[in-house]
Amino acid sequence: MGWLAPPLISFIAIGIALIATRPGLQGDEAHLIEGVIRLLRREDLVQLMEIPYIGSAKSYLLFPVFLATGVNIELARVLNLVFGGVAIVAVGDFARRRFGGTAAGMAAALVLGTHPGFIGWVVFDNTGLALLMAGIGAVLLTFERFDRIESFRAALLLGAAVGFAGWVRANFVWQALALVVAFVAVRRSALAGSVA
Repeated sequence: MGWLAPPLISFIAIGIALIATRPGLQGDEAHLIEGVIRLLRREDLVQLMEIPYIGSAKSYLLFPVFLATGVNIELARVLNLVFGGVAIVAVGDFARRRFGGTAAGMAAALVLGTHPGFIGWVVFDNTGLALLMAGIGAVLLTFERFDRIESFRAALLLGAAVGFAGWVRANFVWQALALVVAFVAVRRSALAGSVA
C-alpha cells in the first residue's frame, strides 16, 4: 500500500500548514468544542445533537482526550487529520478494488489528499465533516467486502454504519439513501451471479 503515501503525505502536510496558520475556533468547530466542554463540566452528559445538523458523536470521542490533556483545539484538528486519513485510505482502496487497480486507487486518493475543499473542511470540521468522512470510508471498506459477507450480517453492518453517520451529521440522509440503493444493487448482482 505504498501507493497511498503521496496522497496521505500531501493531506497531512497541507493540513498541518492550515492548522499552523489559522488559530482560534472556526465555525461549526466551536459548537463541537462547546459540547466537549459541557461534558467536561458534567453539565450535559446525554447529548444527541450539538446543533440541528451535527450530532454529538465527536464530542463523546473528544471527551476522554480532553479529559486527559485539557481542551486543545490543535489536538482536535490533528484527530481530524486522522479521520480524513481514514477516508483517503478507504476511498483509495475502494477505487483500487472496484475500478482497475493501483492507478485508479491512487487517483481517487490523490483527489481527496490534494483537494483544498476536502482538506479545509475536514481539518476545521465544518459541518461535522471529519468524523463523517471516516464513517463513509468505513462504509466503503465494508461495502467492498459485502460479496464475502452473509446478507443478514452485511445488512446489520450497513445499518449500523448509516445509523452512526446519521448521528454524526443529521443531513447524511441523502448519502444514506444512495448507500442503501447501492447495497441492494450489489446484493442483487451477487445473487444473480451465484444463480447463473
